[in-house]
Amino acid sequence: MRNYSTSYKTVKSRRSEKNAAGENPAPLPELRMILVGGRKGGKSSCGNTILNRHDFPTNTQTVSCCENQCRIEGKTVSVLDTPGCFPVTSEVLRTPSAVLLVVNVSSSFTALHREAIEEQLDAGGSQLWSRTVVLFSHGDWLGDTSVEQRIESEGEPLRRLVERCGNRYHVLDNKNQGDAAQVTELIQLVEEMLAAERRADVYKDDRLWRRVSSAEEQQNNVMLHRRNLTNQMRRRNRLSLDCWSCWRRSAGIWQK
Repeated sequence: MRNYSTSYKTVKSRRSEKNAAGENPAPLPELRMILVGGRKGGKSSCGNTILNRHDFPTNTQTVSCCENQCRIEGKTVSVLDTPGCFPVTSEVLRTPSAVLLVVNVSSSFTALHREAIEEQLDAGGSQLWSRTVVLFSHGDWLGDTSVEQRIESEGEPLRRLVERCGNRYHVLDNKNQGDAAQVTELIQLVEEMLAAERRADVYKDDRLWRRVSSAEEQQNNVMLHRRNLTNQMRRRNRLSLDCWSCWRRSAGIWQK
């Protein structure tokens, strides 16, 4: 069984080390976050907490996508609220975008919930999971219980979901919208995630370039080898003709 408390502390310590070493990713001038998840998960409440205003109605069911913006620490942050079980496609997921998979921390999480969420996100392709953060809503409900303890107590369905999202998760206290620190930490987590994805893309491009360069080099070596063989054959043919001519001269049968 995975110890999420230890895992979370490791992530936090890595972030502190990066801060000390000046290795934090460059802040993005614009950020887009898409709220997805089941009905009554708290997506609209999380959107309002991020924006620090009541732009998304919480007393009615969300039936269509709605997007609002705000400025946070000099960057434009867009938040897209979606209906329950909304399929995330490549058209919706523009770069730079992150998926915030909202899970109500006060409700039980079953295997059926996990299967529904996986079906929802799988519509966007396997790469979508590398851009996804599990966002626990209604964090005030936890009280003195840590989110890591909550993940453990919910069992395998929630643990597997968090693991599939690269163990990236965050908690929002939706009753404390004035707490800017919780939103800032969420944005930092999202920026680190997107930066890691960009580094992975660069690594893939570099590996592809190396494979192409290696193939071109091999092809050039083959062509060079063929030219060498052709030149050797020509030299051998000339040498054979010269030897034949010398033999005919020495035999006295040379004819002009």
